[in-house]
Parts: sequence; C-alpha cells; structure tokens
Amino acid sequence: MAGAPDDTIQTIPTDETPAGQRLAGRYRFVRLLGRGGTGHVYLAHDPVLDRQVAIKTILPAFCGNREVCRRIERECRLHAAIGVHPNIVTLHDRVEEQGRIHLVMEYVDGPTLAGLLAGRGEGSGGLPVAEVLDIVNQLLDALACIHGHGIVHRDIKTSNLLLHQREGGGFTVRLMDFGIARQEDGDRLTRLDTQGPGTPAYMAPERIDPRRYGATGPATDLYSVGVILYEMLAGAPPFTGTITEVFSGHLTGRVDMARLRPGLSGELKNVVARALEKEPERRFADAPAFQRALAAVPEAAAPDAPERDCKRDHRSGSGGGDREAATARTLLDPLAGRLSSDRNHGPRRRLLLLAAGLGLLSLLVLIWWHYRDNRPVPEPVPQTDQQLDQGRRQDNGMATAGSDLRKEEENTASALKVLESRRGAPEDGSAAAGKGREAGSDWEIIEVRDRKVR
Repeated sequence: MAGAPDDTIQTIPTDETPAGQRLAGRYRFVRLLGRGGTGHVYLAHDPVLDRQVAIKTILPAFCGNREVCRRIERECRLHAAIGVHPNIVTLHDRVEEQGRIHLVMEYVDGPTLAGLLAGRGEGSGGLPVAEVLDIVNQLLDALACIHGHGIVHRDIKTSNLLLHQREGGGFTVRLMDFGIARQEDGDRLTRLDTQGPGTPAYMAPERIDPRRYGATGPATDLYSVGVILYEMLAGAPPFTGTITEVFSGHLTGRVDMARLRPGLSGELKNVVARALEKEPERRFADAPAFQRALAAVPEAAAPDAPERDCKRDHRSGSGGGDREAATARTLLDPLAGRLSSDRNHGPRRRLLLLAAGLGLLSLLVLIWWHYRDNRPVPEPVPQTDQQLDQGRRQDNGMATAGSDLRKEEENTASALKVLESRRGAPEDGSAAAGKGREAGSDWEIIEVRDRKVR
C-alpha cells in the first residue's frame, strides 16, 4: 500500500514470524503460535490497551473463497451475539487489510486439550478424574451459553479447547473456533455427506446420516462432549481407525466401556454411555442436565477435586461443589466448626430446655394454688336495727306464705277426694245417686291442667 508506514504489514505472514510488523498500525506481531486448515495464528501485542492478543490470519489461497469468507463472517457475528463468557475465547476485533481478513482474539496462555493429552502419554494414567470432570463442566458452561443463543457449535473437539493453568491448580477452559457454527434454523445437512466440515472422531451420528438420526441440534454438541469425556477417561476416542471405520462406529458401533480406566463408579460410566447414545433424544436434554448428572457421581465429591467457580456451580445445580465448600468451611473456619458441634448437640440441648420449661410451669401452678387456698375470708358487715327488723319481717312473711300454701294444698286434696267420690257414685236413680248429685249441686267442678278445683 503506497504511503503506508514501514511497520505496517505488507504481506500475509506464513511460516516466518514478521516480528515487529504491525497490523492496522496497531497490533505488533510477536511470534507464530500455530497453523490451521485455513490460516495461521500469531501472538501479537496491543499497545493501546497494553495486552497480548492472538491474531488469526487467513491464508492467501482462501481469501477469495466465498464459503470461507461466509464462515468467517458468521464466526464474527456469533461471537458478537454471545458477548463475553469466562469459558469462551473473546473476539476483540476484525480487521480487513489489503483484501485479507484478520481476527484479533483473546490470547490464552496455555496448550489445547489435545496437546495436553498428547503430552501426558498413554502410560501416565491421564488426568485425575476430578480434573476431567472440572474440564467437562466448564465446557458444558460454554455450551449452555451458546445454545441459549440458538447456536450449535458443530465442531467440539480437544483441539478447540484452550487450557490456562490456574495458580491454585486445575485449568480454566476456553472454547474457540466458531468457524462452522450455525444457528439452529440455519444450514442443515440433508443427505449422507462424510465430506462436510467437522472432525470425524467427534462427530455425532446425525452429522453423518441426518436422514436416519435427524437434524443437527444442541444434542450434537453434547455427543461430542461425551466423546471428549470418554477420551480423557480411556486415553483415546471411542472409535478410531480409518474414516470409514470411525463413521461406522458412530452410526452403528457399540461403545466399549471396558476401555475406561479401572475404578470408575457405575454412575460415571452411565453418564458416559448416555452422552454417547446414537439417538439424539436419548442423550441429555441440555448442557445443564449433563452437568447435574456429573455432579451426582461419587467422583464429583473427591477430596482432590479442584475448587470451581461458585457462579458456575449455581448454574449447573451441582451438589458436589456445595459439599466441597461445606467441607472446606468446616476444616478452615473455627466458627463453622463450632456451629457444626452445636448442630450435633442440638437434641440434648432441646431436651434440657424442655425440662426447664416444665419446671418453671410447675412452680407457677404451685404459687397460684397456694395463693388460692390462703385468700382472706371477708368479715361480716354489721347491720343496723332497721335492717334487722326488716329481715325479721321478711322471714315472718315467708313463713305466713308457707302456711297459706300448705292450707291451699290441703283444700285441693279435699276437693279432689270429693271429686273422686262423686265420679265413683252409681248413675242409676237410686237415692244414693240422687244424694250424691244434690251434694254436688253446690259445686262447679272444672278440671284444669294444674289439677285444681274451683
């Protein structure tokens, strides 16, 4: 470019590092990090923000390829839609210069998972199980995010996972390369196509034969996670060999669970088997469901499990992280230890409190009873002479009324006797009968309910 500064990059760097040259007058190339199928990745320095970045450049042979350009454009849009996530490599900038495309990305200081596993070798025994589960959990965090945006990555593999060594042990995982990622309603394979984009060892059955197993979806990425989990526990992917052998294994082959390292729990083996189901609907429903299943395995509570981010544990609903945190608090925090001891003696303390309450209640009852029996008896109120005379007159009146009542009862009894004798008199015309009626002529006899005669 005429008039361009001397330190502006004039050609796309290939094998040699253009040390000191700059991209867009800003990013200064430092060294080559790696080579990919469509371009190279360089370490560069951003003086504006004083940070290291990774610059992914496209090889000259692909710069005019319409499909490659579409994939790069799609990758940029997907990164922009996702935003910043702790387990996804961040895209900082996209630069076009001299007809070439450069992606300026977050630099992760560490190997890929593929490089880490290759460096360990088969005889090393692989990663500790707790570390394996932590890596998979972080990968599932990233997938939960992109699936939530309606994006399917379609190329989950060990070489697309960058690992940064943490100071306290373990790794921070970064998922990268959205070059062939698609929206769920986007480009779908509609025929048997073993030449499509992707890596055969990690491809789900529906990526190979969608007519039999259905369309690509989130379960496609979860199958690839199952392959990675199997590989870390067995030392190799479940299906290896030629492309034909690998594809046949994914479509119809049986996963050999005996190749997993010895000593694994049955629960963890079941998780691996479910993740590698041929039918997408038989796998985990989503990434959080996968995480919950991993959190429930006994290995998740292993004492050598690395400390994980509490925010991630909350999203996944894992019980293992909570158990580890509780153990750490009990061992390191004296106050937490005392609280734990108090919880152990809780039943005894409650019994003592109950006995004390009953004793207090009994004491209150005794005090009340004593007060009730010793209440003062009221002294008689002296009465005046007039009040005494009035009382005597009332008593005499009551006596007179009682005497009158007895006389009335005697008269009533006599009248009843007369009535009964007249009822029993003969009804013929005898003199006795006539005499009875004459005797009764002086009486008007009326029976009333109170049995009185007037």
